[in-house]
Amino acid sequence: RNVGVRQSHGKYLCFLDADDVMMPTRMCDQLACLLEDGEELSKRTIVGSGYRRIPEGSTWHYTAWCNNLTKEQLYLQQYRELTVIQPTWFCHRAVFDNAGGYDENPDRTTIIPEDLLFFHRHLDRGGRLKRVEKELILYRHVGDGSNISSKIHRKVLLRARLRAFERRVLSTAPWRTFVVWGAGRDGKSFVSELCPEFRGAVRAMCDVDKRKIDRKWYVNGFVEPPVKVPVVHFRDVTSGPVVCCVSMGRTGGELEQNVAWLVKRLGLVEGVSFFHFS
Repeated sequence: RNVGVRQSHGKYLCFLDADDVMMPTRMCDQLACLLEDGEELSKRTIVGSGYRRIPEGSTWHYTAWCNNLTKEQLYLQQYRELTVIQPTWFCHRAVFDNAGGYDENPDRTTIIPEDLLFFHRHLDRGGRLKRVEKELILYRHVGDGSNISSKIHRKVLLRARLRAFERRVLSTAPWRTFVVWGAGRDGKSFVSELCPEFRGAVRAMCDVDKRKIDRKWYVNGFVEPPVKVPVVHFRDVTSGPVVCCVSMGRTGGELEQNVAWLVKRLGLVEGVSFFHFS
């Protein structure tokens, strides 16, 4: 992609993967959306769109989530996944230049999440996100594991999101100590993969699973410094901030109800003192 951009001369960039299909009105629709707020703001904005998966129903959970995000949630849920997927990106060339282009791995020994790194660098530098509320891309899913994104280890993706969360959230004063919701795989990985300076800020993990709560502690001696964090019931959490490391939309609404209860009880504000991470 860096080579393609360097060899191009246009004012605007429209990204499309080789195996995807875009609708005839895509560029017109996204350009109109980009220019709604004026020329100057267009230089700091990535515009995406809705999309349809090919074959129908593939990655349905992520597709449903991504296609139904509100304008506010494009920012509020930025640490879960890409809220604007890369195959739908349309932007001013200045956006690409400001982010410094895509990260490259010259020796190709490790596959890196170049779109995720670009996305968070864009936000680091005051970038904006918008979306055309139409399905403008037919986004092909290759289920045989041959596509590059499927080869990126989940820990690599986690670390990329964590570093962004550390830069923009955990380095701020209100997050000097905080609670992690979720004492399962995702919550444990979140805590263990934090940089040491932020790992010590985790004052508790909370959950609803009695087995996890009865263990009383999450301990990991394989990281330095070692982790030893108390695990409590979510109703015993008395103050925020809180980061939720449990996937939404998978418990028949139970998790969402519990989260809403705690957010209301503690007066948490999403995007300030409460974030979804999984």
